[in-house]
Amino acid sequence: MAKKSIGLGTTANDHSGDSLRVAGGKINDNFTELYNALGANGTLTVAAIAKTGNYSDLVGAPPTAPALVAAPLSANAVGTVGQVSFDANYFYVCVNTNTWKRVALSTW
Repeated sequence: MAKKSIGLGTTANDHSGDSLRVAGGKINDNFTELYNALGANGTLTVAAIAKTGNYSDLVGAPPTAPALVAAPLSANAVGTVGQVSFDANYFYVCVNTNTWKRVALSTW
């Protein structure tokens, strides 16, 4: 089944949109499809979502922390995507191979 959208009408209270009963039916149909695709015996679980191949980041090993390295000396210093660093004045992130960005630190 394709997603069923609720007809909202052109402007508020113009009576050109779906009635409350029709809109409720569309909502139920959309949720029924989700539960059939992702649920197990009518129960929606994270494990069921993982089986679909989507949202795999919700299960499995916890994410690892970014690699903390020495502060780069320039914006094109040697680095690998995801590496991070800091010093007394800046927080640095390697955003591409040998490409760093930084943001100034301040008190608050």
